[in-house]
Amino acid sequence: MGFFDGWICVAANNTVPVGGTCNIVLNLTCGGEPATISVLAEACDLGVTTVRPSTWSEVKTQFRN
Repeated sequence: MGFFDGWICVAANNTVPVGGTCNIVLNLTCGGEPATISVLAEACDLGVTTVRPSTWSEVKTQFRN
């Protein structure tokens, strides 16, 4: 198995007020070992932004070790 290469996306519908929070717990298995990631997500007022396909490689390289 290789390292994780992808995105985890969390979204809220339009009934969630800006500033609303939610505790999210991700239970993963990495190399046969359990791993838990706790995230406090906060709803913010962001418009939809598209990313040009040519920028994906630039974005990925910023997050790789």
